[in-house]
Amino acid sequence: MTRKNFSKGIDSILGNRHEIKEDTSHHQNTKSTAVIDEPEVQAKEEITTRTTIYLNPDVYEQIKAIAYWDRRSVTSIIQESLATFVESKGTKYVNEAVKKYTESQR
Repeated sequence: MTRKNFSKGIDSILGNRHEIKEDTSHHQNTKSTAVIDEPEVQAKEEITTRTTIYLNPDVYEQIKAIAYWDRRSVTSIIQESLATFVESKGTKYVNEAVKKYTESQR
């Protein structure tokens, strides 16, 4: 019988998993850090960027509860919320903001 090689870890056996890691180090007592670690490619053509955000602890708990209740990831809840916010600004406003931001980065 051959020996199993687990040098790549359990993730190599289970495949990509969505994990939520909570960083308990706070800059202030009123902030909570959510580090969301998910694969960079979630769909065939959807590429995501990893970032760290600071949330009010009560809001973060509410988001986690909604994600649990809806059987979704915290990431998907936040992505949906931000997409709705961007849409609410309107195409003209967003295009102008992107144009000005891009120019400022040169």
